Amino acid sequence: MHWADGAGGRGALLTGDIIQVVADLKHVSFMYSYPNYIPLPASAIERIVKAVEPFSFDRIYGAFGTW
Repeated sequence: MHWADGAGGRGALLTGDIIQVVADLKHVSFMYSYPNYIPLPASAIERIVKAVEPFSFDRIYGAFGTW
């Protein structure tokens, strides 16, 4: 979900476990199963990227932390 007024008006994504910011805070991961470390296929990642490209955002609120 895109929250246009989030992050002080800079925009935020509320992604659940679909897009997850990793420990270095500069990259994201796309996993089918986080407990089993099974990544999504490239075709699914491409669809997700295309879906969020139109939105302006400065922050991602995921299922396992806020970055």
